[in-house]
Amino acid sequence: PLLKLSKAKAKEHVAKFADARINILVTTSVAEEGMHVPEANCVVRFDPLLNVVSLIQGRGRARQAASSHVVLTQRNDRTLADLIGAEL
Repeated sequence: PLLKLSKAKAKEHVAKFADARINILVTTSVAEEGMHVPEANCVVRFDPLLNVVSLIQGRGRARQAASSHVVLTQRNDRTLADLIGAEL
């Protein structure tokens, strides 16, 4: 199913994150530009970085002291079948 939030609902969730009423915020690349997201202590990227601006914008969200910016990518030498086999 498609998950879609109105701008008002998205702002409400970001405000809750800023006030520490929620401690995790899951976004799409929309949060990279045009959306003020408070500083975070960990940013995990699941999507590929298409350009250096995307990297800088994403890394810029991890602004707390001792924060982490993690980019997960698929390695060419490890197929999905290899990963599934490793779980068994």
